[in-house]
Amino acid sequence: MRSRPQLRGKNVLSAEAWRLVGHELRLSPRELEIVQHIFDGRKLAAIAEESHLALGTVKTYCQRIYHKVRVNDQRELALAVVGAYLELLAPPASSTRMTSFVRHPHA
Repeated sequence: MRSRPQLRGKNVLSAEAWRLVGHELRLSPRELEIVQHIFDGRKLAAIAEESHLALGTVKTYCQRIYHKVRVNDQRELALAVVGAYLELLAPPASSTRMTSFVRHPHA
């Protein structure tokens, strides 16, 4: 029986999608790189090694990212990434779309 290849963040979203998610979440390029590694499930020590950063620096980046995105941990961060991506896929809301369902008493 063949096992399924494990999908990784860089394979799940295109480079352009990651760029847009980074913009949506207001992340710097380095913060986005860290988020991609976290999304891939990498440990902080592995992220530090791959990014040529000290472990303490990666931890500081994580705290900044969590604060910016308003999450508490890696799981919530991954959900925020998916949520931001889905928001980007949604068609823009028109001003008449919602108002057509609301009855205005003075109209």
